[in-house]
Amino acid sequence: DLQLIRRKVRDRSVALVLVGTVLLMPPIGGLARIDGTIFGIPIPLMALVAFTMIGVLAAISLKEKQT
Repeated sequence: DLQLIRRKVRDRSVALVLVGTVLLMPPIGGLARIDGTIFGIPIPLMALVAFTMIGVLAAISLKEKQT
């Protein structure tokens, strides 16, 4: 059944995102403790902007895939 397959894929995708989030939290948290700049921009702010952009692009990609 196609609906069952889609549900399984969706469930696996959610699980993958959750596992990835848990695995990436320590390195991302470590970025907040770095006291430095790149091109005059604080490293924690650059990391926040980078991960926000990745999240936005992923959301756009998922939205386009659903339509």
